[in-house]
Parts: sequence; structure tokens; C-alpha cells
Amino acid sequence: MPEALEYDLSDRDRKKMETARLAMTRGNFGYTIEICSEILLGEPGCLEVRRLLRKAQRRVYAEKSKSIDLYLSRLSSYPSLLQGYALLKRKPERSMSIGESILSKNVYNSTEKAWRSQND
Repeated sequence: MPEALEYDLSDRDRKKMETARLAMTRGNFGYTIEICSEILLGEPGCLEVRRLLRKAQRRVYAEKSKSIDLYLSRLSSYPSLLQGYALLKRKPERSMSIGESILSKNVYNSTEKAWRSQND
């Protein structure tokens, strides 16, 4: 999947990106996540959109309390994670969408933490 820059996006998607940034500054993180996810369906290689999405997801995650729901969402993501790994070589687009859904539930997934500690 080639990397795409923001100016490579269509005019409509660039307008959506501006709307997502505006929603982010106004504290409407859920709307930012919705818009960015919509853009990424059509252009999954755009890293700027992905960065904005992760920033909004981290804000939403920080607002949630450390409740049992977060722990349960972490546990429920493991079967999907295994499915994503299995599909990685055969269907990378599907694997990417599974990864996005896992990160939307828990932006600080334990697999991501392990990867970060190896690369720091």
C-alpha cells in the first residue's frame, strides 16, 4: 500500500480532513474519529489522517475511566487480533480494517506497547 499525502486526497476528502481538524479543536473527538475512519476506507495509506485519528482515539481513551469495560474490551480484542494476523499476508486490506477496529476499542493495545519497547 503506497503512502499518500494529504494533498493527494480528493477535494472532498481534504474538506473532510479540515472538518475533522476543526472538530478536534472543538473537543468533538467522536466526530473526528468518524470522519477519519471514513477517509481511511477510501485512502488507507494516508498517514496524516491516521495520525489525527490516533490523536482523537487517545483523547477519548483518556476521558474514559479505568473501568471494567476497558479491561473487557482488551480481552475481547484478542480473537480479532489473531484473525488479523492470519489474514495479514493473504488479505492485507481486511487485516488493516481489523486492526483499526481493535485500536478503536483500545488505542494503547498491548501489542503496540510491546512493539514500541522493542523499537525505543
